[in-house]
Amino acid sequence: MKTVIISDTHLKFYENDEDIQRRQNVLAFLETLKHKTDLLIINGDFFDLWIAWKHVIIREYFSILIMLYELVKSGTRIVMLPGNHDFWFNSFLQKSLGIEICQSSFISEIEGKSFFIDHGDRYTRNDLRYHIYRFFIRNRLIQSISAAFHPDFSLGIGIKLSRSSRKRRIPHKKREMLIMGLRTAAENLITKNNYDYVIFGHSHIPTLEKCTNGIYANSGDWISHSTYLVFEHGELTINEYKIEGVLHE
Repeated sequence: MKTVIISDTHLKFYENDEDIQRRQNVLAFLETLKHKTDLLIINGDFFDLWIAWKHVIIREYFSILIMLYELVKSGTRIVMLPGNHDFWFNSFLQKSLGIEICQSSFISEIEGKSFFIDHGDRYTRNDLRYHIYRFFIRNRLIQSISAAFHPDFSLGIGIKLSRSSRKRRIPHKKREMLIMGLRTAAENLITKNNYDYVIFGHSHIPTLEKCTNGIYANSGDWISHSTYLVFEHGELTINEYKIEGVLHE
């Protein structure tokens, strides 16, 4: 059985040249998974912005959505988790594309090993402002109000929020605290629940390291690294698309 875990591709519907290249890379990567992958886990922030309306989808995501649909039809089970950029999911992805939406953590046994998979943003401990924002933006009332506006208006607001987030430079010390926070959370989850593997995204830093009683991994991102995790034949590896070889073992 082959399981692939990817996160933080941050595909945009408003694209510059770099964004277009990243989308093409992701499309090409997904194409390579057809008929070769049993389970694809998309661990948050696949889209840089996703808003769910009852009868409308974002047309700029059409090629990606078609690719995901073709991947499902090829026999791949796709499980998608929310990130801190894409979390307002409705029934479209499930009913129209056959993608399973896991609104919380994905906990499963794969090849006899226990996995805990989560985007990781709720496990950070050094960003109170973000956690307040997270609580506010995930409120169902806020989501309903946003969905009631014309899509162009809601997406315009979303672009401003996303740009503001991207322009904010994270100080080195704070980034180190973010990385350590996820690592500590993974260690605690493994110790408390006896998971063999805890996997996060969010930090954009590809990671694969042993904890006391298990393994913590982070799938990295597709902005700086183009990395993904593969679990096959009882072994978890980090791979980088377009560059052959395994980064860490």
